[in-house]
This record gives sequence, C-alpha cells and structure tokens, in this order.
Amino acid sequence: MARYAQQGKSYTCAPTLILNALKWAGGRHTIRRDLPDIIKKSRCEKTVPGSLVEHFESALHRFGKGYFIIKRKRWRGVKAMERLLANPHNAVVTLYPWNACTEDGTAEECTHLTLVIGTAENGALFKCVNYHTITATAESLVPRELFSKDHRRRRTEKGILPDIWLLSKKQKDQFPPPRTRR
Repeated sequence: MARYAQQGKSYTCAPTLILNALKWAGGRHTIRRDLPDIIKKSRCEKTVPGSLVEHFESALHRFGKGYFIIKRKRWRGVKAMERLLANPHNAVVTLYPWNACTEDGTAEECTHLTLVIGTAENGALFKCVNYHTITATAESLVPRELFSKDHRRRRTEKGILPDIWLLSKKQKDQFPPPRTRR
C-alpha cells in the first residue's frame, strides 16, 4: 500500500497529485527527492496560484510515462466514476471548483485537483488523496453525498468543470528505471 504525500502549501495540489499518482502506480518517489522537480516542471507558482491546467497535464504525461496510461475524459457523473474505479488498476484525477477563503475573509472561487483511488462501502464512500476539505490526512474516505455536491457540473471562469483524467496502471516490468540524484 502506498504512503501518500500530504499537500503542503495551498497552491501545490498539482505537483502533489502527480507525486501521489506515481506512488499509487507503484513508483518509489519521495517528497524530498522528486517533488521539487515536479513543482518546477508543472510550473507551480504561488502567484498563479498553483499550475495552469495545460502545465499540469504536460507534467502528468511527462512523469507518468512508463507508470500509467492517461486519458482525458468528460465528466459523466458519479455513477460513471464508480464504473471507472471498479477496475483496481484505475484511478481518476478530478479538477473541480470550490470556494476558498482569502486572507481578508472573502470567498474566492478556486479549483482543486484530487486523486480518487477507489470506492468503499458499496459506493457510499470514495477513497481520495488530498481532498480539499479533509486536511488532517493525505488519504481519506469522502462520503458520496459530499463528493457529488463538490463535483456537480457547472460553468466557471475556467470553463465547464469538473474535468477528469483516467489513469490506468502499467505492469511493473514496464516501469522506467529509478531516477538517481544528480
């Protein structure tokens, strides 16, 4: 079982997700060794804040090559998500809007990336890594009702969300050799 990395800063969901997707797929990646490079390649910046979707997707393909196959899909609802997750070799990345409080206490519409690695309790719970409202642990069980509410389809200034990417694990013998420190 993978030991997932908890998102550190509020704007690092994209690089943390990529690191956790590699861990989910069986890669032996670490925060200390690999996260700085992932942050750099995903162009994650506090001023944006975070990573633009194009930069995240490019970095996901770059680092995930050899570990999983990536397919961008349209959001078709929670039942479709459950069907994708019924295969134990699949995980789903979701990009969805949520309202965050700014330093002055006002609400600001943001987006967040979460890795969904399965379901539990006959679909009553989703197994998520770094869900936006659960910050005590990296891995959490999110009730279906909360997940459905957060992932309802809506138009935002960033387009129609949520957006999803299906990750399908490759066999371990297909993995690239481990990276070494330079």
